[in-house]
Amino acid sequence: MGMDDFNDVLKILGYPGNKEQWIIDNLIAGLSVGLMLSILIYLVAYSGKEITTEVIKQFIIFVLSVTIVYIIVNYSWQIRKFHKIKSQIEERLPDFLFLVASNLRAGMTPMLALKKAARPEFEPLSTEINYIAAKSLGTGSFFEELLKMAKRMKSELLERIFVIFITGGISGGDLATMLEQIGYDIRETQLLRKKLLMGVNVYILFITISLIIGLPLLLSGVYRMVVTTSSLADISVNTEQLYLVFLCMIGITSILVGVFISVIKGESRAEGLIRGLGFIIITVGIYLILSYLLVGTT
Repeated sequence: MGMDDFNDVLKILGYPGNKEQWIIDNLIAGLSVGLMLSILIYLVAYSGKEITTEVIKQFIIFVLSVTIVYIIVNYSWQIRKFHKIKSQIEERLPDFLFLVASNLRAGMTPMLALKKAARPEFEPLSTEINYIAAKSLGTGSFFEELLKMAKRMKSELLERIFVIFITGGISGGDLATMLEQIGYDIRETQLLRKKLLMGVNVYILFITISLIIGLPLLLSGVYRMVVTTSSLADISVNTEQLYLVFLCMIGITSILVGVFISVIKGESRAEGLIRGLGFIIITVGIYLILSYLLVGTT
């Protein structure tokens, strides 16, 4: 999902501004976090010491890096929240369609049947439909606003259902029966997807354990072997650089595994990025502990 679609995401999430305002707000927040962390680092490590030009450059790079990371993480978090709302809507869609079909059989018009079905238990879909119904009382068309809402949600399933709903409502077909059949098909698809996901959960667990435990154990063992060999053979090895290389390997692998698991589970890549950041924290922590236990120093 690109930044061009981010305005729709912010509208669904209830953000009052547009994407430009969101970027400005997060830029200010990121800079504030970076400055506070810089002050904390200065008080801990540089208090009473002379501040050189090189140190100032390092602090500036640190603040900018924190700001960029803050914006990326917050952007991923917003996308994750958006996809969660989308998943909630699609998960409750069969029950919603059954209720709409029941309202149609009770003699309601398509618009009224849809509006009456917008109950609190179907949030956040109910909020969107009530908003569309209120907006259509003015100059807007209820059916056109339905399609716009589906496009804002980036849901092909919702868009197809609303197209069928509008077409059936205009043509005068047995709309209630069609909606019920679609609801049964969606529910069957959801059950099949859950069964398939249960089948791959074992592989996901294996990959997660290999990342969190296997990778830190392997790299810390290699680090211990390099340090021991270099000291016994009197070979000059830049162990600090090797240590940083291993940390980078852990970080990249954690992100890739997080995204890979999200793709398998049918989630968004933003969800995978956030999961990857969690993997980084856990895996790096285990690696630091194992390296300290095996080598005695980092």
